Amino acid sequence: MATRKRKAQAAGTLPKNPAPPAGFNGDVFIQAGHEKTPDNKTGGEGPLGNEIDWTPIVADEATRILRGAGVSTIREDASLKLSARQNERFRVQVAVFLHFDDPDGGESGASVGFKNSSDEPAAAEWKKLYAKFFPFRFMPDNFTADEASYYGYRYTITTDAEFLIEFGDLNSVTQARWMKPR
Repeated sequence: MATRKRKAQAAGTLPKNPAPPAGFNGDVFIQAGHEKTPDNKTGGEGPLGNEIDWTPIVADEATRILRGAGVSTIREDASLKLSARQNERFRVQVAVFLHFDDPDGGESGASVGFKNSSDEPAAAEWKKLYAKFFPFRFMPDNFTADEASYYGYRYTITTDAEFLIEFGDLNSVTQARWMKPR
């Protein structure tokens, strides 16, 4: 029975969202970068997969784990860019925006982006955790202008932190081989 339930959830059904804390829309906000983008900005492409396909898988799994642990989690996509959604705001403790890198030239690695220095400690803790598993290099914080000025930041009001995660370089076959099964 548990196996069947897990397979159903993996196929697109997320667990019921626990009630958020008073005064909040949720504990955590997770956005899958480029998913359902209305502007054809589909993200990076690599020999083993595309960002627009990978970010929803990671976002759904993180949401499933957090909700299963009793953490109220808002799961969003790039449809936030739609004009009808421009006034939406999500009050949460933490917001993360999930991406994979695909640089215009050379090989990059994992990186984080954030708008405010108050978000740097949380981003640093995430890097410290991910570095225990990710066997490749990390790029400097706010490696690109888009990381520091990501459009998604304007949709969240956080009490703890908000930051963008680039899990690694899709165009690097070595990194992509490591990331894909995870």
